[in-house]
Amino acid sequence: MFEIQNGKLTSNGVEIIRSIPKGITIERDANIPESGTLLTFSKDAPFSVANWDGIKISKLRRFTALYHIEPFWLSPTFGTKEKNIPSHTAALWIERRDNFKVVIIPIISKGYRAFIRGNNLGLSLMVDNNCRIGKENTVTALYIGIDEDPYQMMEDAAKNISQQINVGRLRVEKKLPEWIDKLGYCTWNTFGQSVNESKLIKMLRAYKKAGIMPRFVLLDDGWQKKFIISLLNRGVNSRKFPAGLKKLVELCKSKFKVEDFLVWHTFQGYWGGIHIRGGYSKKFKNSLFRVRPHCGPSFPKTGNLGLMIYKLTTKELISLVSGSGMMLPEKMGEFYNDYHEWLKTQGVDGVKVDNQSGMSHFAYNLGYQADLMRDYHKVLEDSVASHFSESSIINCMSMGNDVIFQTVKSNITRNSQDYFPKRDAWQVNHVVFNSYNDFFTGQFVHPDWDMFQTANKLGWGAYQAASRAISGSPICVSDDFAEVDAKILKKIALPNGRILRCESIALPTQDCLFQNPAKPRRALKIFNHNKYNSILGIFNVMLKHSTIINFSPSDIYGINEGNYAIFNFNDGHLETINAEEDSVLLLDVKGFVVYTLALIENGFAPIGLVSMYNSGGIFESIENLGSKISIRLKFGGLIGFYSEKKPNKMLINGEDCDFLYDSASNFLKVSVPMKEDQSLEIFFN
Repeated sequence: MFEIQNGKLTSNGVEIIRSIPKGITIERDANIPESGTLLTFSKDAPFSVANWDGIKISKLRRFTALYHIEPFWLSPTFGTKEKNIPSHTAALWIERRDNFKVVIIPIISKGYRAFIRGNNLGLSLMVDNNCRIGKENTVTALYIGIDEDPYQMMEDAAKNISQQINVGRLRVEKKLPEWIDKLGYCTWNTFGQSVNESKLIKMLRAYKKAGIMPRFVLLDDGWQKKFIISLLNRGVNSRKFPAGLKKLVELCKSKFKVEDFLVWHTFQGYWGGIHIRGGYSKKFKNSLFRVRPHCGPSFPKTGNLGLMIYKLTTKELISLVSGSGMMLPEKMGEFYNDYHEWLKTQGVDGVKVDNQSGMSHFAYNLGYQADLMRDYHKVLEDSVASHFSESSIINCMSMGNDVIFQTVKSNITRNSQDYFPKRDAWQVNHVVFNSYNDFFTGQFVHPDWDMFQTANKLGWGAYQAASRAISGSPICVSDDFAEVDAKILKKIALPNGRILRCESIALPTQDCLFQNPAKPRRALKIFNHNKYNSILGIFNVMLKHSTIINFSPSDIYGINEGNYAIFNFNDGHLETINAEEDSVLLLDVKGFVVYTLALIENGFAPIGLVSMYNSGGIFESIENLGSKISIRLKFGGLIGFYSEKKPNKMLINGEDCDFLYDSASNFLKVSVPMKEDQSLEIFFN
């Protein structure tokens, strides 16, 4: 039971907060389990912005904080002192000196958003409604949980927060789009805003030549009918797409076997909203308000706000303040329905919706921020569900808690800043940021790790591909013009354009959760699960130094005991290892290793398609009766198993087949025809 006594917050006698300032109480009406509690914050008078300082954490050993480097994006940082917790922190998990784990998450309440930061006084909480005035003097703004198990602690926190806010749904409660299991291609890293019809077709030809075709295409920024940074009307830029969008979609689907075609637009239509003298302004002339860029103090003002205010050219700034409008909340659904209805007639199957957390910038003083976001996002999701399917949307630039906590139907959500192919440092940062962000955001939405390049000129293609194979994210490539690394492509996608996606989302191992992996004798370790085995990726995230790292199967959450077969994808070796047994690994700069681990039961363990990073994702079903093992495969190829006995015979689709068996390593391999839906039977005496 959580209690506040003598200025301290305790749970079943364990002190969590050693100093609670005046005006903070436990939300007793919250119907949540005793794994956590909600705190209510009060002032004597109503406020639009308020702060509470001096919250002091007990027995802090070290922490990981996810904070807003920009309004749209979260980034992890690590430390040991409260004062080093960054401004605009959205999630904080703590390892205590007594080995208990604590999670502290600012939430949304009554239209207010909350953030935390550290200073010399301890922890500070700020709430803000993005308006000049406020009517509330009390908000429930902070969730605190404690557990010895950090993974269960975060799962409980998400359930409790979702129940309290009572708007959004958790990741596991929402559908995923069908295209998530297909290889995708996005135009952004290839062309940026210079994309046109002929360039897109030429790029698809390059993938076709490489032997694996993306089955979904995302036409990113650069296709719309706009003036500087404001949307004019529905339709394409006819100079760049002379045949029109419909003809382009038809061509991609008929000639290149693209199955799903998605297009990009922003939450507001285009970066600056809707032009006040364009075609849409006439159609919705009584529904637009003039954009006046401004935001409340909770809106992070560091970094590049992605074309919104700090990095605008003079021309763009003039256009924004003199010619841009935004649909009123009660009318926004009319715009989305009109735009998406037209897109559907063009053969489009879904949308990526950008700049969502930039909404604060457009809607200052229009209404309480979290409530506005709830209303705007609802009509967006309703329109997508009406015209495509409810899950066929990628939320982007949307990592504010007013979005994350309030998605009802949409699930796929970009999980970090953009992938920058020409920056060495970003190659490791991108993997690190997504991995740690997953621990928090992945409870509420399905993280999207963004596109990458197989033929990256800095030599990071394999590194990025391996991380995506473990991520559970959609896998989308965006190589430089007509440059594709076919070898890497074939390690993440099958010849039919499908990917072997893990069952869940990638998470850092427990020994990584509370420490910076970019230090000597450390590495980033992330894991995920398939139906019948698990996958572990170990990445050197230091740019200038090699590293030596220890690892064991028990690093993977859920693995506690037993003997495992462990397949090293990088060198093709198969070994056995006890769950608690340590191994030592040396990783060079840009180095990584991917392991498939399978529990040995009755002398047998399934490994999978040994030519792909996520080998174990190939199994559709396995029935082990001891003397006979029946297997359904998603696709054929060279399939591997650990087997302590040599089989008596094997059948592929009911017919005898040859197989290879190495008695020294107990590695059993069989070559299955490269076709979909193959059956395999293994017989023992």
